[in-house]
Amino acid sequence: MGNGRRTCLVAITSSDGGHIDLHFGKAREFHIVELDVDKGEWISREIRAIAAASADIGGIDGFEGEYGGGCTGSRDQLLRGIGDLLADCRYLLTRKIGIRPYKFLMQRGISSLESPLEISDALGKLAVYLRKKNITEREPVHGKAVVPGFL
Repeated sequence: MGNGRRTCLVAITSSDGGHIDLHFGKAREFHIVELDVDKGEWISREIRAIAAASADIGGIDGFEGEYGGGCTGSRDQLLRGIGDLLADCRYLLTRKIGIRPYKFLMQRGISSLESPLEISDALGKLAVYLRKKNITEREPVHGKAVVPGFL
């Protein structure tokens, strides 16, 4: 893509590459796509796996630690690792996400959006929304699952 067009990387939690059907805390990998905001087209770029050592922690369901609650470092490490893994992504499309990882990713400049849609439908709606609002490169889209007209 490129060529002066507005593009962004989007991470997606999906078990099959076609549907947004995984809770963030259950994901073991992220599908990464490049979205051309102006054209509303997307290209699958890669699948990024969460490091095996991190996956042994058991996911981040019930996540607590530095970013909330009382659990110690291992889950914080996992979340930091995921933050690093997705550092170049602008958005995360996921079936559900807890408030703690949502806030952590937002601090990293990654807007998390909950959606039950097929990937192609969700990316199309995201592109339309970003065009309408003329959202710039790192301007946050605030609100967990509160993008009007997104679902």
